[in-house]
Order: sequence, then C-alpha cells, then structure tokens
Amino acid sequence: MMKAERVGRCADVGAGGVRRVIGAAWLACAACAGGCLRFAAAPPATLPSTMPAAATVAPAAPVRTARPADPAPFAQPVASLLVRQFGVPWGTASANDAFWKRVDEQILDISIHDLLQKNGLRLGSAAVADYEHLRAMLERGPARARPEVFVAPGVKTVNLPMKQGVGEQTVYFFDRRNEFSLRSHDDSDNIMVLEFGLSPRLADHVRVGLMPMIRSLRRRLVAAGDVHVREIEVRQDERYFDLGVRIDVPLDRMLILAPSPEAANTMSLGHAMLVHDGDTAKIETVIIIVPQVMKARR
Repeated sequence: MMKAERVGRCADVGAGGVRRVIGAAWLACAACAGGCLRFAAAPPATLPSTMPAAATVAPAAPVRTARPADPAPFAQPVASLLVRQFGVPWGTASANDAFWKRVDEQILDISIHDLLQKNGLRLGSAAVADYEHLRAMLERGPARARPEVFVAPGVKTVNLPMKQGVGEQTVYFFDRRNEFSLRSHDDSDNIMVLEFGLSPRLADHVRVGLMPMIRSLRRRLVAAGDVHVREIEVRQDERYFDLGVRIDVPLDRMLILAPSPEAANTMSLGHAMLVHDGDTAKIETVIIIVPQVMKARR
C-alpha cells in the first residue's frame, strides 16, 4: 500500500511538474527569441559623428625610361667658288690648241657649244690637278693676274666686273633660237653673272651658271605704284644674254672661260666681255672657276 501510494504521487507530481516545466521553458524560449529578434533588428540609435578617414595612397613615382641623348648638330654642306682671272696677250688661250687639249669642251651640249663659239666665248672643264700646268702656260708671256675672288658660302649670285664705264659700244648677240640682234649701249658696265649652288641630283657636284650682262650707268625715273599711290623709282637698264650655260661640276674639276677666235670681232659678245683693246695690243681675260663644298656647323 505504501509503495503504490508513492508511485501515484510521483505520477501526479511528475505530470503536473512536467507541464509546468514545459510551459516555463516555452515562455523562456519565447522571451529569449523575442529579445533576440528585437536586438538583431534594432538599428543603431545614432550615427557616429565622424567617419573613419579614407585610406590614402601615395602617387607612384614616374617611371624613368632611358632616352637617347640629343643628336649632335650635323654638318650641312654649302657651295662656294674660288675665281681667278688672268689678263694675257691676245691668242694666249683663245688661239692656243695646246692649251685646250687639256680642257674638256664636251661638258656642254653641242648646240650650247656652237652658240658660245658664235658669240665669241669658249668654255670647258679641266682637272684641278692640272691648274699649275695651265697657269704656267698662261704666264709664259706678260700676264696680269687679278686678285682671287672667293665667293663665300650662302651667296647664290656674284657679279664679276669685266669692263667698267664703257662710253659707247655696239654688241651683237645670237640667242638660243639662233636669232641675231644688234644693239648699242652708252655709258655702261659689262658684267659676268655667276650663279651657283649644290647640284640637286649629283653628290659632290656644284651647279654653276654663266650669263653676261650689260648694265647702263644712266639712271632714269620711273613711276611705280597703283592709281592711288604714286612713287618714283630710280632704275638702271640691264640687258642679260642667256646662253643656256648651267653645268654640274664635280669637285675635282674646274671651269675655264676664255674668248673664242670669233671674239676678234669688236662687236661680238665675247669681245665686249673678255677682250680689252690696249694702246699697242689686245689683252684677253681667262677666267678659272674652282667649285668647292664647305661644311658649316648648325
């Protein structure tokens, strides 16, 4: 009886206690769950008054790459001329076959060669190495050498005075169309115009051009300008004789210009330029032109 009663009480107490324990546990879990949910979902009451400083990154150092050094100034070639003039008795060069055997006259087109001959001029090239030999031939008789003329680099045109202050002269001329003209000139200078520069197509060559010119010493007033502006200019008449002489000369050659036998005619262009009538004898002028190439530093 005692044993059965204890069992029944235990059963009563256990059943009620279990129910109470389960209910308390459920309330505790609910409260815990509610508190956990409220804690997880609640946002912060206030934002922080200061934000953390943003991270800064120092700029990367510029990458240094190897650069070639600046190129050194290069040498630019420029042309120049050395001009020598010899005054010798008539026929020393113009009628000297031995002199012209060392001179190549085939550097000119045959038509230009014939044109020069008819106008009293003769042109050819010789080796620079033969200069002393040719000079000795010119100086066998009484010769007058004029001072050398050096035409500096950068100069494109030079005027060589042949005769100055000629009071009166009549000159005939055959042009490149073989047309003949005759004209009188009073008070004038006779000039040989040289044009030169580096050859555009050939290395180590200098292009040389020759053109006789007669410039009047008389000055005249000429009206210039448009209708609204009138100006007065002083001009001198110039007559050019285009013979078509433009030659590419290598640096080991030189040009030789002299009168031709036709220059014996006092009205020929060659006589007007290269022959001087002296009191007792005629003097002819021989011009030797030596092209040079110089290098100027930039």
